[in-house]
Amino acid sequence: EISPNNRAVCKNAECKKAGVKITKGELRFATFFTINDHTSAAFKHWGCVTPAQVENIQTESEGNLDMIDGYDELPASEQKKVRAALAAGHVADEDWRGDVEVNRPGQKGFRVKKTKAKKGKKGDEVRVS
Repeated sequence: EISPNNRAVCKNAECKKAGVKITKGELRFATFFTINDHTSAAFKHWGCVTPAQVENIQTESEGNLDMIDGYDELPASEQKKVRAALAAGHVADEDWRGDVEVNRPGQKGFRVKKTKAKKGKKGDEVRVS
């Protein structure tokens, strides 16, 4: 849906930690959940939706856009973004807020995982030439 106000904080870990809100008029993605008979929603910027989440949308909707709650209420330009994401398996790179390398089907997360440098054994000398 299009955000009706500036109140929701994006549930992406980076955005949440920084307190980044979803601005009024911006496309946002909602995940609905129920706790003790109370239904609520968690929101993300469209650019924070991971390829794994896009895959879940593809699976749940079985390619039928009518199965995506709120899709028919989106402006045509935003519907186009959703259709393109479902076809490609990820949101468009220009909308993506994470590392582009992980914005591909089959990838997990939001950032490229950093590998730790191996340390030499105790007593090893490091020579610089």
